[in-house]
Amino acid sequence: MILLHFYFKRELLGKYRPEIYLDENVRKGISSFHLATNTNEIIDGLNMLEKDILSGKVHQIIKKYNTKLGDYMFVTAEKI
Repeated sequence: MILLHFYFKRELLGKYRPEIYLDENVRKGISSFHLATNTNEIIDGLNMLEKDILSGKVHQIIKKYNTKLGDYMFVTAEKI
């Protein structure tokens, strides 16, 4: 039997702290950024994100997709 533990770390999610994606060091640790081949698309997206953060529009988008569980979870398994 395996016991699964689920961890929802809302405060760690970029969804609730989108400004972390503007940090190149953070992006280096995220495979979807690190492996991307279209750097112009990433630069354009980051510029749009920064604009939405500065205008406050990003908060409207976050509220629209709000969930108590978050979008990511960390799962650990324990053999019992």
